[in-house]
Amino acid sequence: MLKRRLGFCLAVLMVIFLAVAVAGCGGRAANDITGHKTKEAAVQSAGPDKDADRIQVSKAAKDGAAKNDTVQEKTLGKTADTKEPTGTKASPGTDSDQDAFLEKGEGKTGQTAATVHLVVTKDFGSSKLLDKKVRMEPGWTVFDVLQANCQVKTGYSGGLITGINGVESQSGGFSGPREDWFFFVNGICSDVGAGDYELRAGDSVWWDYHSWDTFGLVNSAVIGCYPEPFLHGYRGKTRRTTVLCAPGSLDLGETLKEALKASGVSSVGVRILNESLLSSRSGPTIVVGEWRHLKDSPYLDKLNQGYRRNGTFVHFTEDGVELLDCRGEPARVYATNAAVIAATGEGLGDGSPLWLVIGIDREGLEQAVEALAGRPEKISGLYSAAVVEGKVMRLPF
Repeated sequence: MLKRRLGFCLAVLMVIFLAVAVAGCGGRAANDITGHKTKEAAVQSAGPDKDADRIQVSKAAKDGAAKNDTVQEKTLGKTADTKEPTGTKASPGTDSDQDAFLEKGEGKTGQTAATVHLVVTKDFGSSKLLDKKVRMEPGWTVFDVLQANCQVKTGYSGGLITGINGVESQSGGFSGPREDWFFFVNGICSDVGAGDYELRAGDSVWWDYHSWDTFGLVNSAVIGCYPEPFLHGYRGKTRRTTVLCAPGSLDLGETLKEALKASGVSSVGVRILNESLLSSRSGPTIVVGEWRHLKDSPYLDKLNQGYRRNGTFVHFTEDGVELLDCRGEPARVYATNAAVIAATGEGLGDGSPLWLVIGIDREGLEQAVEALAGRPEKISGLYSAAVVEGKVMRLPF
């Protein structure tokens, strides 16, 4: 009997721990217990005449509800003649109205409108729900932009995004699948909640709904927002990009450098692979080379050994490269004419993520560089990618 009770207590503690863990990279709409004013508290203090579209969220926070199943009232299909309450952050009306608004490039004051790229997907980007440039006002957060363009549902007193356009989180209980919403800004998984990340013009916001059954797996960075994070960086700070090349790959590094500059990235340097620059990165870093020339790097070897947790969905072996499914299990293996394009970081909110452009052989590596430099649209919306015989494949499987 005692063993059963202990087992039950451990199971409950594990569920609580997982719920807290997913909130870090998930859609938190408010600050935590640090003492800062939460998003809901700020809305509540504004009164019913301000941000009236969020009144149900603030009411749930006021009542101290453990969960809030109320859908936000602002939707994507709002008509142009609907009047906003005083003080509300108004959004353009229908999709056609908003497209015309952005085409004119005008804001409320007649100045050039600031825009961000908003993407909403399911299952690691395999199913797209929304993909467009949207207007933002100064000071808007990830939460504000999402709420202005989608139906949003929150839970835990407004602290967690639990639903977008009818797609809702699933706890799964003790044995079922656990699925939640996660967001990335410029390809980096945020270390703060959606209500705490203030956006800048040109940022790319990507919300994805997927399972997180693999304990310890963290998708700290993704490639699908290219040319981000090299162009706009993270939290308004753009750092110098470094391309580290294995012996014999400097020419391919220069190709990537020119492609980045053509995309508007101002500061890019190309260097021979250096263990110190690799482990102590001061900005976004791209490693380019064949695995046989890179496997002796202690940093890359350790990263490869942690393939079940690093979020790249890639594992190099003596037989080639294993391409993984969303549970971190090998799905396919390739020994020749193959390469990968993947990204990772040192936890959440890493403004100096590591990109890997690594081939099994020279032929595969050249094709991966050509895809990234010459056909970047092929990796748009992908967590990671494999390039096999010139064909770009989505990862995870």
